[in-house]
Formats: sequence, C-alpha cells, structure tokens
Amino acid sequence: MTPNAQHEAYMAELKACLGSAGADLPADQLLAITAQFVGMLVAAQDQRTMTPSRAMQIVAGNLEVGNATAVEGLLAPRGSA
Repeated sequence: MTPNAQHEAYMAELKACLGSAGADLPADQLLAITAQFVGMLVAAQDQRTMTPSRAMQIVAGNLEVGNATAVEGLLAPRGSA
C-alpha cells in the first residue's frame, strides 16, 4: 500500500522517539526494544481477521521497505563534490 499523510505522520512520530527517549541507546538495543514492540502489535491483532502468517508477511514486507528506504537515503548524493 502507498503511505498516506496519516501513515507518514505516524512514522514521523516514531522516528522522533529515536531523537528523544532513544537518543542515548545503542542501535542494537533500539532494534531489540522496537522488535519487542512489533511483537506486541502482532499479538494485539484481531485473531478473527489476522492470521499469524499474514501478520508475519506484513512485518517481513515492511522490514524490506524500511531497509530499502534506509539504504536509498545512505546512497543519495549530498551537497556537491
């Protein structure tokens, strides 16, 4: 799905947490804590409409999107050389 304004606003709020509460945590700890939170979100899904397989497909697919977005940001040219 293509992100809409509400999705982008939620993502911005999540990223803002990295600059505040998570600012002094090492990257591996941020990853571990965030993975636990994703696990909580998976557990909170309506089991009548969300299968474990579908939940993991959503998580895995969006991990790929996040990785691609981060790599793209690292490879993007900055300034002039």
